[in-house]
Amino acid sequence: MNDVSLAWIVYKIGWVFYALGPQMVICMLLGYLAARKTAGDLLNWLIVAFLAALVPLAGVLIMLGLWWRAGAELPQSTPRKAEPPA
Repeated sequence: MNDVSLAWIVYKIGWVFYALGPQMVICMLLGYLAARKTAGDLLNWLIVAFLAALVPLAGVLIMLGLWWRAGAELPQSTPRKAEPPA
């Protein structure tokens, strides 16, 4: 019987997850959802998602954090319309 360590198994599973594409798909999906959540520029969010997907295993966590915080920091660039006098 082979002595296979848990670290080796995690490394192999992580490498397959990174190399075969699920990480890229998940990161791009989170980038798309973050763009919709903030009504921001889709291209910018997808570029950030692509760059995050280049980081093995941590890319999904990076994009998950960015997506989670995306709605919290919406800029108030347009002032509210004044109510007409009654």
